[in-house]
Amino acid sequence: MKIPTSERPKLDETLDEDGLPPIINRMELTDWGEKLEAWYDERIIFNQSNNTCTLLFEYPYEIDLERIESVRDILEWTLHLLEKEWLTNEDITTIIERIAKFKRIKIYH
Repeated sequence: MKIPTSERPKLDETLDEDGLPPIINRMELTDWGEKLEAWYDERIIFNQSNNTCTLLFEYPYEIDLERIESVRDILEWTLHLLEKEWLTNEDITTIIERIAKFKRIKIYH
């Protein structure tokens, strides 16, 4: 699979004292959120026919979804992905949430 070349959507380059971008209005936040979701849709690809999830960030990286059946498995994959310097914490959070949703594993109580 080819790595997408689009840049991660940014809300604003200027961060406040908490390290958060200033939010001007609800419409701007919604628009940015939709762009970010679409950006991740290009990079987190599920293939039901072979039960895999391919990550397209720095290079293709395939996760065998048959190895993920429980919250414990999700935790193990989270720890494994944290070792990848080419993923941000936001990337890992999104990947794990999407895998859990795909596998119907409840990670939030």
